[in-house]
Amino acid sequence: MINDVLIKTAKLARLDISKNQEKILEELESILDYVQVVNKAEGDLDQNVNISGNYNVFKQDKVKASLSTKQILSNAPKSKNGYIEIEGIF
Repeated sequence: MINDVLIKTAKLARLDISKNQEKILEELESILDYVQVVNKAEGDLDQNVNISGNYNVFKQDKVKASLSTKQILSNAPKSKNGYIEIEGIF
């Protein structure tokens, strides 16, 4: 089953693993075995532990008045129908 998943994943990623397929399969099985060991590990680690001690260091949003459309368009080189007009890109 792992072999099928490996081949399908390599195909989706457009990787040619035909030369190293056995070695990659062994390494993948080793990694999956290790993941199983880690999943079985017991501990009382709190999932909400924050190592840095910082909590919610973001600033509060402040609503401020913005420029009017007329003010914005006054700084544009060209405008048309309330929008800034630019040269075509394509």
